Amino acid sequence: MTTGETMPGETMPGESRPDTVFRALRPAVLDELAEDGHARRRDTDLARAMSAAAEPRPRPRVRRPVLLAAGVAAAACAAAGAVVLAGGDGAPHPPTAEQGPADARTFLLASATRAAKAPAATGRYWYNRQLTTMDVGGHRRVVAGTGPDARKVDKKIPYKASIETPGEVWLARDGGKGRKVGGPEKLVFPTAADRALWKKDGSPRLVSGSNGKRVWEGPTRLSLGNGEMTAGQLAALPADPGRLSALLRARYARDLKAPENPYRGTFTAYVWGIAHDLLGGPITPGTKSALFKVLAGQPGIRLIGKTADRLGRPGMAVAATSAPDGGAGATESRLVISATTADLLEYRMREQGEGTVATTYEEMGWVGSLGARP
Repeated sequence: MTTGETMPGETMPGESRPDTVFRALRPAVLDELAEDGHARRRDTDLARAMSAAAEPRPRPRVRRPVLLAAGVAAAACAAAGAVVLAGGDGAPHPPTAEQGPADARTFLLASATRAAKAPAATGRYWYNRQLTTMDVGGHRRVVAGTGPDARKVDKKIPYKASIETPGEVWLARDGGKGRKVGGPEKLVFPTAADRALWKKDGSPRLVSGSNGKRVWEGPTRLSLGNGEMTAGQLAALPADPGRLSALLRARYARDLKAPENPYRGTFTAYVWGIAHDLLGGPITPGTKSALFKVLAGQPGIRLIGKTADRLGRPGMAVAATSAPDGGAGATESRLVISATTADLLEYRMREQGEGTVATTYEEMGWVGSLGARP
């Protein structure tokens, strides 16, 4: 049994600068997490994925992930030779179709083949509808009290809950006027017992006060690393894996030297970190196939296996583990990909000791007009 509770809120007023208005579309709870020391977690919500094309602006300095050496070594060993499974008698035998792919590389290469067969499409706007879900169990800051007496306090959450935030984006092919819609946030409990515990705890406000529906229109581009690209530029990315890898390595080298917020990590961590943005963006079937091949050649990416996204759609999960600046607090991020269509279904990130943040890609595709849906 799932019980939903929508918290009261107000619509964020419009502001003049596109980047300022754009921040209003971010689930406000993400900003609260940032205050709690989660700046090294990469935003996975609508506002992080689609950034406005405004005048140059300072970017907040965040700690970037570095792929863990243990994962790199394990994946390198797996890619070096054939993968076999041991039966009950100890004798090795190849994996069967029912058991699924042998490793991440095998699955990603198979996904590349499937992606290349998809029909090409185009349009004036790239449409993407997402649902961001954040687990809020464990220890976090909440808003206690109301009005002038409201304040943030540290609180241990003895029950399970999650915050769901819907979002839609119309990304103009030429980088011109598009539209972003975000919210409202919704507090959801997995069971009635969890909701009862929340009420017994005084019904703390786990979502923001400004959690109404927010709409913004203006120039739109996709944020990739420290740069941005229009939908048209993304659609023109190369379909050859060698050329695509060279282009991404050039962007990686530039981001390493960025004067504001320089990237700190390996190329593998970099390309894995932007993979879900590309797969959820307006790239062609050829580019999508090439990207899967680039990912298949990276160390440290492992196959988790069969799973389902938050909508119940079946898929295969592939994952990489990273740590901020090579330090403690490992973060695992997963791509859930359809084994039949090679479509990206969900992106999940979980920092050690914290809950999961998931972006579920509900629908995407080219449309002919602003406000239209596939």
